[in-house]
Amino acid sequence: MLRRQLLCLAIAVMGLTCCARKEAEISQEADTFKPLIAEAVIQFYGPSCGRAGLLPLEEAARLSEEEEAVWSGQIADLNGDQIARLAIKCAEEHSATEEGYNRNLLYLLVKSADKGSALGLNELGAAQMYCYQGVKRDIPSAAKWLEAAVAKHDTQAMQSLGFLHVNGLLGGESSFEYGKSLLLRCSIVGNQDCKTQYEFLGNSP
Repeated sequence: MLRRQLLCLAIAVMGLTCCARKEAEISQEADTFKPLIAEAVIQFYGPSCGRAGLLPLEEAARLSEEEEAVWSGQIADLNGDQIARLAIKCAEEHSATEEGYNRNLLYLLVKSADKGSALGLNELGAAQMYCYQGVKRDIPSAAKWLEAAVAKHDTQAMQSLGFLHVNGLLGGESSFEYGKSLLLRCSIVGNQDCKTQYEFLGNSP
């Protein structure tokens, strides 16, 4: 009984269900996810996503007409990556509060993603995955941003998207293997975090 309770707890941590399932099935799933459960607890159920007042990305990134006007002239002729770098560097200068900083940063990241910036795409995916900048968690939407960044060979996005897939948070029969392939890809190009996670799964790049 204790073994079943522990296995159910492990699976529950990953957001899955354990009701009326055979212990062999539970054990198989728990063994699959076990290497990353501790990290998942920290990253997915940490303080950021437990805060009150989190907003959907569209709402969190909304500026007033006056606030948009401040940026429009500055970003009109910039490409996506330039806007993303501007967002990270300068959003704080236009904000008197943390909320204002978050809104300005997210607004610019959305604009950069609209122009195809891998950096902007990855940052928006991370915001929805980890509840950064006051954004409410939305795993399916985060995956779309990250997938677009992966298509542009962003290794941070490969790591995050791989994490979602190997932990069964996106579903699909081939999800686990696809996640491993992403971790392998970013391991090969030198991302140490990817290498560590890939090796946790019992593999070597």
